[in-house]
Amino acid sequence: MKKYLFLIILVATQILSAEEGPAIIAVGDAEIDRDRIYFTEPQTRGMPTGQQRLELKEMISLLRNDFAFYKKKFEVIAPNEDHDTAADKDNWSFFKGRGTKFVIKNTAVFSGKGFELQAVLINIADGKELTKIKNFIHDGSR
Repeated sequence: MKKYLFLIILVATQILSAEEGPAIIAVGDAEIDRDRIYFTEPQTRGMPTGQQRLELKEMISLLRNDFAFYKKKFEVIAPNEDHDTAADKDNWSFFKGRGTKFVIKNTAVFSGKGFELQAVLINIADGKELTKIKNFIHDGSR
């Protein structure tokens, strides 16, 4: 009887452990490998109105937040004057030393009807332009 009871307990234990899958043992803190990305403050041309300045600020914030939404993939670096200066001078070694993989250089050209926002995605590894997008934002279009 004891052998029979022992066999039932052994089989039940095996079935229950098989359902749970392999044991996961935590060893230290796990790190997520995310690509660091930096958005420059826009270089501006022309004379913006107060409303255009607000809309530009909102657009850049929207771009940053879109990438920040994908926190598992990207780490968006907070705006920083040193980073902007390095990006203006195409000083990619500055970013490499900080583990940054991509920079998005922004330019805004203002006119009487709105402004054009241009964003250029640059791969820091080789300093090459990966893509460029332009969008004209009409005054009062938001």
